[in-house]
Amino acid sequence: MMFDGMVARTLGGELYLSSALAKKIYVNVDIPEIAEFKMKTRQAADEASVELLGEMENSQVSWRPLL
Repeated sequence: MMFDGMVARTLGGELYLSSALAKKIYVNVDIPEIAEFKMKTRQAADEASVELLGEMENSQVSWRPLL
């Protein structure tokens, strides 16, 4: 898994990722944790009113904000 355009931070002892406006997440691993991550990413995209551009080869997910 590779994250581009993101910064790892801690808050209250919890690790989280903070993203820039432009980011990419590359996922090419077939394990339950990645399946859960993809599902949560899609749910977060829906809740944030973004348009899902679609899945690319190697399970890359991209989206952009609706303006």
